[in-house]
Amino acid sequence: MGKTHLLLYTRLLIAICMMAMGSAVWAGTRTDVLTPAAIGSFSSYTSWSGKTFESTAVYAGMTNGSLYINIKQTYNNSGIVTTTSGGKARNVTVSWGNMGTDKERVINIYGKNSKYSTPTDLFSTTKSTQGTLLGTLKYGTSTSLTISGDYTFIGIRVGGDYTISLSQIEIEWEDASYDPPKTITTTSFPQSTYSVLLNEAFGAPEATVSANGATLSEAVLSYASSDPTVATVDASTGVVSILKAGTTTITASFAGNDTFKESAGNYTLTIRDFLSSTWQSTSLPYAKETPVGTVTEEDDIVGITFAQGKGNNEPAYHLSSTAKEDKTILFDRDNTLTLAAKEGYAVSGITIRYQSGNYVFTPSIGSYGVKESANDWIGTWTGCSPYVTLTNTSGIRLFIHSITANYIKLAEAGTVTVSSAGAATYCPINQPVVVGNGTLTNIITGVEGDVVKEENIPVVPSGTGVMLHGAGTYKCYTDSRLTKPTIATNYLVGETETTKGYVPVGSYALQNQEGEGLGFYPVQTAGHTPIAAGKAYLTLPKELQANLRPLFFTQDDADRSTTGLQPTRFDSHSATTFYNLNGLPLKAPQKGINIIRKADGTIRKVVTP
Repeated sequence: MGKTHLLLYTRLLIAICMMAMGSAVWAGTRTDVLTPAAIGSFSSYTSWSGKTFESTAVYAGMTNGSLYINIKQTYNNSGIVTTTSGGKARNVTVSWGNMGTDKERVINIYGKNSKYSTPTDLFSTTKSTQGTLLGTLKYGTSTSLTISGDYTFIGIRVGGDYTISLSQIEIEWEDASYDPPKTITTTSFPQSTYSVLLNEAFGAPEATVSANGATLSEAVLSYASSDPTVATVDASTGVVSILKAGTTTITASFAGNDTFKESAGNYTLTIRDFLSSTWQSTSLPYAKETPVGTVTEEDDIVGITFAQGKGNNEPAYHLSSTAKEDKTILFDRDNTLTLAAKEGYAVSGITIRYQSGNYVFTPSIGSYGVKESANDWIGTWTGCSPYVTLTNTSGIRLFIHSITANYIKLAEAGTVTVSSAGAATYCPINQPVVVGNGTLTNIITGVEGDVVKEENIPVVPSGTGVMLHGAGTYKCYTDSRLTKPTIATNYLVGETETTKGYVPVGSYALQNQEGEGLGFYPVQTAGHTPIAAGKAYLTLPKELQANLRPLFFTQDDADRSTTGLQPTRFDSHSATTFYNLNGLPLKAPQKGINIIRKADGTIRKVVTP
C-alpha cells in the first residue's frame, strides 16, 4: 500500500474513533484557529473586531494577554463572539493555559442563528440576545465540545467571577458551499513515445498516479485510444491491440475523488509497417585480397553479403572514386549481393542508388527495375522474403553509392520438428510459411542415380511439400505479403487433408529403415503407408523412378547442422567420393552399405564387408 493511501486510511480511522468518542468530522469543513498572535497581544483588556481566519466567520472580542487569551467576566464583560457566520458551528476545542490548581473554572459556549454585536450580548438576560447555552468546558477536565443542532453564530465567555487563560481556540464550521481543496495528482507513463513494428508484440506500459511524491497504487484508471483503427486499448487494463500501421495516442485518465484531483497522461504509439537500414558507400565492406565480406546493422536485423562471380579473377568489389568526390562501390560482373533478415523478419524492399547508367540486377526472388532520377539512377527490388540474392547480369561493372533495405516483422505460425533421424518432410496447410531463417526448406527437383537433387526455397507456398534437414524444432513465420517463389519443378507432393491419407502406390515415403537408413522408399501396397496433413511424399515420372529403388540424400561440403540446408549442387568431381546412407560424406568406405560417386558422376550402392 502506498504512503498516500496509508494516510487516507489513517484519517478514516481517526474519524471513526472521534465519532465513537462523541466528536464528529464533517464534510466541507474549515477550522479557525485563534491565538494571541492572531488576535493581537494586549497589555490590558482591549476591545477588537473584524478578525477573520480560515472560514468566512468574522470575530469580535474583549481580551488581553500576549502569551494567552485572557477572558474575565467582571472586566467589561469580556469574551469572544462571531459577527458574521462561518456556516454551521460543529466543534469548539480549547487549549488551556496555566491557571494553577483551581479546577473549577469553566467557559460557556453559546449559539444562535442571528449575529452577535459585541461580547456584551453574552451577558444579556434576554435569551434571543444571549443565545442558547450549548455546553461547558471545565479546566483540567475537558477540552472539546461537539455542538448538537445547527447554530450559525457562537459566543465564548467565562462561567464565573474569575479569569480564564487559553493558549488556543479552534472553532470548526461546516459550510455546504465550501469545496475543500484537493491534492494535485499526476498521471504518467515511463515514456512519452513508443514505436513498434507491425506483427511485433507490444507490452503496453503501465501508467502511475502520484501525489506529493507518493504513488497512489490503488487509483482506478481508464484508457482510450485516439485512433482505434490503428490500435485499440482495453479501457480498464491498458492492454493494447495493434491493428495496422499508423500513429495513435493512448491516454490514461484518473477521475479523482474527494481527496485527490483528477489527472491524465498519455503516450504516442507509432506502428511501422517496415524498418529501414541504409549503407552508404563509405561504410560498405570491401576487400582486395579477400573478395567476400559482410556488414550488418547494429541490431543485426539486416545483413549484406557480397560474393565474387564465377570465373572472375578480379575482386568482387572495391572502392572507386574516379567518377565523383564521394566514394562508390565498384561491383563487378557476375558478382552477387545478398540481403538477409534475421530469423522472424523478412526483407520487404531494396533501393540501390547508382552513379549512372541503366544497371541490371537479376533477383533470386521477386522483381527488380531501374529508373533515372535527378542526379543518379535508382534500382528497386520489390518482394518480401527472408533473403534475396541479386546478381549483376548487366555485363558491366556497377558503381553503387548506397543500399537501403526495408524489412518487416513476420507473425509466428507454430513450429515444425525434425526427429533425430535428421530429415523430415513438411507442408504448410493454410498460408505461406518461412521456416527458421528461410535456408532450411528444400524442394526436390530431380534424381541422379540413387540420390535426390534438392533446391532451396526461402518461402514455402501453402500446399507445397519441402524437405527439412537437421534434427531440432524450428519456428515457422508467416505474412500475407510474402513473395511466393517460382517453382519450375518439385516432385514433393504436400498433404493438406486433415483426415488420414495414404501415400499412393508408385510414390515414395520418407522412412528410416533398419539396415538401409533414412531415405525415400517406394510404396507398393495401396492403403499401407499413412501420411499426415502437413507432411509430403515423393512422386517421380516413370523415367526417373529407376525400378522403384530407394532414394537417398547428399550434400555439399558445408554441413546442414547449424546454418541450415544450402542448395545442393552437383559439380563435377575429380575423384571417387563416398557417402553413408544418410548422405554424409566419408573419407573412406565404412563397413556396411555405402553410396559411391564416381569421377564420371555415376552413383551406386555397394556393400563393404
